[in-house]
Amino acid sequence: MSSSESERRIPARSPWWRREPSISEILAEPIVRAVMQADGVEPEELAAILYRARQRLLKSKTVRQRVEPLRSRLKNEN
Repeated sequence: MSSSESERRIPARSPWWRREPSISEILAEPIVRAVMQADGVEPEELAAILYRARQRLLKSKTVRQRVEPLRSRLKNEN
């Protein structure tokens, strides 16, 4: 099995070092929280902004065309 094949089979909830971390995981990191606090950024406010940006991107036909095949593939792998 090639490394690209094994990477595709990694479950979505595998340890973060085997995949890109989710926004929730990034925002939960103590160092990220400390920097946000120092900058006066409220975690809930940032999460809401990111959610709205995600919703707008998903409404974009171009983004949907790129995301949907990935969602289907992930769904089939789990």
